[in-house]
This record gives sequence, C-alpha cells and structure tokens, in this order.
Amino acid sequence: MQNELFRDEIRVMGVARFPQGLSVLTTQPFYEGDRTDQAYIDAWFESPGWRKLPDKPGAFTMR
Repeated sequence: MQNELFRDEIRVMGVARFPQGLSVLTTQPFYEGDRTDQAYIDAWFESPGWRKLPDKPGAFTMR
C-alpha cells in the first residue's frame, strides 16, 4: 500500500520487537536531491487528510 500511495519502491525486510513495541524494517532506493523542509512535508501530508501523530516528529496517520 505504501508503494501505491506514494509511488515508492519500499520493500519490507522484517519486523523487530523492542520493549517500546514493534518496528517494521524496510529498504528503499537512494534518491539524489535536496533535503525537503519539514514544514513542506507536513503541509503535503495534511492537505489530503493525514494527521500528525503527537510526540512522533515526522509521523502521520490517516484521519
């Protein structure tokens, strides 16, 4: 679904269990370019209805 939503090429490599919970381990191709400003990323996600997760910078969920 990630690849469909964001036209990406992420591959799931596995899952790791930590005391704080589970983490999904992924890989993706390297893309050459300039770093994008976080405010721009936030606005991009929020415009179609994503909501920022509190206390998790850069993390979003669908409304």
